[in-house]
Amino acid sequence: MAQINLPAQAALPIVAAMLTSFYAALAIMTVVPFSPEQMILIAIFITIAHMLIVEGIIQSKSGIRFAKISVIRL
Repeated sequence: MAQINLPAQAALPIVAAMLTSFYAALAIMTVVPFSPEQMILIAIFITIAHMLIVEGIIQSKSGIRFAKISVIRL
């Protein structure tokens, strides 16, 4: 995270967005103090990876391989 100028706490909203929803990540972002630049980077990551695991499971049940679609989305 330090390579892209984000603190370690930035992993919390990103992981929350991957596992649950966009709104859980927003709730965490309001509690943890981030600079405007950090919030923009986190928002970009969240937009790309929100619900990644849940949607991957649903897509795998429709016949698409989970690993393949996850790599494409990331």
